[in-house]
Amino acid sequence: MVSTRRSVLNNTSLSSSVRTLVVILYTYGLWLFGFAYLCMHVKVAAPPEKLKVSTRRRSRTKRRVTNTLPSSSRPVKVAPPQKELEVSTISTTPSEIPKDLYDLIQNAAKAREFLNRNPDNRSAKRKLEDYELMIHIDSVFYRCDTDELPDDWRYSPNYHGSYPMNDGYAKDVWDEFRMKDTAEARDHLFYPIDEFLNMVDKDHKVVDLLGRFAVDTFNRSCQMYVNKDEANQVSVAEFMECKFFKLPETYIFYMTMEAIEQGIPGVYETKVQCDTEDGEMTLLNFKLMDREPKWNRPWVKPRELEVEYETVQDGSSDPQDFYELTGLVHRDREETKGGGFNYHNPIYSTHRIICNLSEDKKSMDFVPNVSQPPLATKTIPMDR
Repeated sequence: MVSTRRSVLNNTSLSSSVRTLVVILYTYGLWLFGFAYLCMHVKVAAPPEKLKVSTRRRSRTKRRVTNTLPSSSRPVKVAPPQKELEVSTISTTPSEIPKDLYDLIQNAAKAREFLNRNPDNRSAKRKLEDYELMIHIDSVFYRCDTDELPDDWRYSPNYHGSYPMNDGYAKDVWDEFRMKDTAEARDHLFYPIDEFLNMVDKDHKVVDLLGRFAVDTFNRSCQMYVNKDEANQVSVAEFMECKFFKLPETYIFYMTMEAIEQGIPGVYETKVQCDTEDGEMTLLNFKLMDREPKWNRPWVKPRELEVEYETVQDGSSDPQDFYELTGLVHRDREETKGGGFNYHNPIYSTHRIICNLSEDKKSMDFVPNVSQPPLATKTIPMDR
């Protein structure tokens, strides 16, 4: 009896195991069949072809084309890279560069062509200088390099505009000064403005930065037009005082320095304008004052005879043409003793040049506009 029960239980257990195995095999077979069916009817999309990256230098103003691939499993056709835009010459259409920059280049080319036929036309000279200045400003705005612009225009050699702070040190100095400055920005620049000036420590790095810029710019103008001897340029500058006037978008720095020119120590005043955001610098004036320096260094060279200054490069003898080209004005020999030149930016200066009809036909007298404007008038005085 017991053996019979054991036989029945064994048969029952065996049949249960067989049924379980059959179910597993059946399920696995269905899964394999479904997978095979999917493989026969579904095509897997091939990965998109890898884009080729151009190694040619791109203009910073040219449009960059980016291809975005959707995450779909369908095959995607990748558009070929767009052909690189060519920088136009004077005869091409304005669509290849910004229209306002193109129009300025066209106008400059026409003015230059007119000047070739009429070299003595002063109005055309002024227009050409204005066009070239605006071309420079627009090229900086659109971030165009000089070699990416058409060959039909050139930077004016007597550039009187702003200079950017290109190196990292200058930018760091300017950013540090601007972040720590707590002076109130005035809506207008009034005359007189002494009560609104803010003092800067003469040892501050921004004073050295802007002062050296003023000296270098003045020396470069003198070397280009009147005095090629580097030994007689302004050197050994020591900054004595610095003040600034603050507008919403502009700083105007007034600096006093003692330096040596032609072996003679002297006191100089200069004015530099800076853009609030990026610190772009513009030299507004640089002049020798009728004051004796406070220090007298023992190694200063003895007083020498005045250097014979050369004439302007284009041979112009007209004082107004000379000033508008160079920004340089003959100093009053009686007041400054050593002669030489001061610099007053012809773009910003409200002064006028008149010819001094004295025995020295080369000399020019710098006559300021002494009439003071009403207090509410926006005016930037060139001298304090």
